[in-house]
Amino acid sequence: MAALALLAAAAMAGFLPYNFPRASAFLGDAGSHLVGFLLAVLAILPDYYSSEHPVRTAVLNPLLILAVPLGDLVWVVILRWRLGRPVYVGDTNHVSHRLVRRGLSKSTAVLVVWLLAAAAGALAFW
Repeated sequence: MAALALLAAAAMAGFLPYNFPRASAFLGDAGSHLVGFLLAVLAILPDYYSSEHPVRTAVLNPLLILAVPLGDLVWVVILRWRLGRPVYVGDTNHVSHRLVRRGLSKSTAVLVVWLLAAAAGALAFW
Protein backbone atom coordinates (compact mmCIF):
# COMPACT_ATOMS: atom_id res chain seq x y z
CA MET A 1 0.00 0.00 0.00
CA ALA A 2 2.81 2.40 0.88
CA ALA A 3 4.54 1.63 -2.42
CA LEU A 4 1.39 2.54 -4.38
CA ALA A 5 1.05 5.79 -2.42
CA LEU A 6 4.70 6.64 -3.05
CA LEU A 7 4.41 5.90 -6.78
CA ALA A 8 1.27 8.02 -7.10
CA ALA A 9 2.85 10.90 -5.17
CA ALA A 10 6.02 10.72 -7.31
CA ALA A 11 3.99 10.71 -10.53
CA MET A 12 1.98 13.74 -9.45
CA ALA A 13 5.10 15.57 -8.20
CA GLY A 14 6.73 14.99 -11.59
CA PHE A 15 3.63 16.33 -13.34
CA LEU A 16 3.14 19.48 -11.21
CA PRO A 17 5.88 21.65 -12.80
CA TYR A 18 4.13 21.25 -16.16
CA ASN A 19 0.72 22.07 -14.68
CA PHE A 20 1.61 25.14 -12.62
CA PRO A 21 0.40 28.46 -14.11
CA ARG A 22 1.47 28.97 -17.61
CA ALA A 23 0.63 25.28 -17.71
CA SER A 24 1.81 23.28 -20.68
CA ALA A 25 0.12 19.97 -19.76
CA PHE A 26 -3.20 19.03 -18.20
CA LEU A 27 -4.47 15.79 -16.66
CA GLY A 28 -7.80 15.85 -18.41
CA ASP A 29 -10.80 13.83 -17.30
CA ALA A 30 -9.15 10.41 -17.37
CA GLY A 31 -6.10 11.58 -15.42
CA SER A 32 -8.05 13.49 -12.80
CA HIS A 33 -10.49 10.60 -12.33
CA LEU A 34 -7.58 8.22 -11.84
CA VAL A 35 -5.95 10.52 -9.28
CA GLY A 36 -9.24 10.93 -7.41
CA PHE A 37 -9.79 7.18 -7.38
CA LEU A 38 -6.26 6.56 -6.09
CA LEU A 39 -6.70 9.15 -3.34
CA ALA A 40 -9.99 7.60 -2.26
CA VAL A 41 -8.63 4.05 -2.27
CA LEU A 42 -5.45 5.03 -0.44
CA ALA A 43 -7.50 6.85 2.19
CA ILE A 44 -9.93 3.99 2.87
CA LEU A 45 -8.10 0.72 2.22
CA PRO A 46 -5.48 0.74 5.00
CA ASP A 47 -8.16 1.35 7.63
CA TYR A 48 -10.27 -1.60 6.54
CA TYR A 49 -7.33 -4.00 6.65
CA SER A 50 -6.29 -2.98 10.16
CA SER A 51 -8.13 -5.17 12.67
CA GLU A 52 -6.06 -3.86 15.59
CA HIS A 53 -6.98 -0.19 15.09
CA PRO A 54 -10.17 0.06 13.02
CA VAL A 55 -11.20 3.58 12.11
CA ARG A 56 -14.95 4.03 12.27
CA THR A 57 -14.87 7.17 10.15
CA ALA A 58 -12.73 5.67 7.37
CA VAL A 59 -15.39 6.42 4.77
CA LEU A 60 -15.23 10.12 5.62
CA ASN A 61 -11.46 10.36 5.03
CA PRO A 62 -11.71 10.58 1.22
CA LEU A 63 -14.36 13.27 1.61
CA LEU A 64 -11.99 15.30 3.77
CA ILE A 65 -9.02 14.69 1.49
CA LEU A 66 -11.06 15.70 -1.55
CA ALA A 67 -13.11 18.42 0.21
CA VAL A 68 -11.83 21.29 -1.94
CA PRO A 69 -12.40 19.71 -5.37
CA LEU A 70 -15.71 18.16 -4.28
CA GLY A 71 -16.90 21.44 -2.79
CA ASP A 72 -15.89 23.26 -5.96
CA LEU A 73 -17.74 20.70 -8.07
CA VAL A 74 -20.92 20.99 -6.02
CA TRP A 75 -20.76 24.80 -6.04
CA VAL A 76 -20.30 25.01 -9.82
CA VAL A 77 -23.01 22.43 -10.60
CA ILE A 78 -25.53 24.21 -8.36
CA LEU A 79 -24.61 27.59 -9.87
CA ARG A 80 -24.97 26.32 -13.44
CA TRP A 81 -28.26 24.61 -12.60
CA ARG A 82 -29.66 27.79 -11.02
CA LEU A 83 -28.59 29.83 -14.05
CA GLY A 84 -30.20 27.32 -16.42
CA ARG A 85 -26.88 26.40 -18.05
CA PRO A 86 -25.84 22.85 -18.88
CA VAL A 87 -23.69 21.39 -16.09
CA TYR A 88 -21.36 19.72 -18.62
CA VAL A 89 -20.30 22.96 -20.36
CA GLY A 90 -17.20 24.53 -18.82
CA ASP A 91 -17.04 28.06 -17.48
CA THR A 92 -14.91 30.23 -15.19
CA ASN A 93 -16.89 29.89 -11.96
CA HIS A 94 -14.47 27.50 -10.27
CA VAL A 95 -12.78 28.65 -7.07
CA SER A 96 -9.43 29.32 -8.73
CA HIS A 97 -11.04 31.55 -11.38
CA ARG A 98 -13.01 33.38 -8.72
CA LEU A 99 -9.83 34.05 -6.72
CA VAL A 100 -8.15 35.48 -9.83
CA ARG A 101 -11.16 37.75 -10.44
CA ARG A 102 -10.79 38.99 -6.84
CA GLY A 103 -7.26 40.18 -7.64
CA LEU A 104 -4.96 37.25 -6.90
CA SER A 105 -2.41 36.21 -9.49
CA LYS A 106 -2.92 32.80 -11.08
CA SER A 107 0.05 31.39 -9.19
CA THR A 108 -1.23 32.74 -5.87
CA ALA A 109 -4.73 31.41 -6.55
CA VAL A 110 -3.31 27.94 -7.20
CA LEU A 111 -1.25 28.10 -4.01
CA VAL A 112 -4.33 29.16 -2.01
CA VAL A 113 -6.31 26.21 -3.41
CA TRP A 114 -3.39 23.87 -2.58
CA LEU A 115 -3.23 25.25 0.96
CA LEU A 116 -6.97 24.76 1.47
CA ALA A 117 -6.74 21.22 0.09
CA ALA A 118 -3.75 20.42 2.31
CA ALA A 119 -5.54 21.75 5.39
CA ALA A 120 -8.69 19.75 4.63
CA GLY A 121 -6.63 16.63 3.86
CA ALA A 122 -4.69 16.98 7.09
CA LEU A 123 -7.95 16.77 9.03
CA ALA A 124 -8.38 13.23 7.71
CA PHE A 125 -5.17 12.15 9.45
CA TRP A 126 -5.81 13.92 12.73
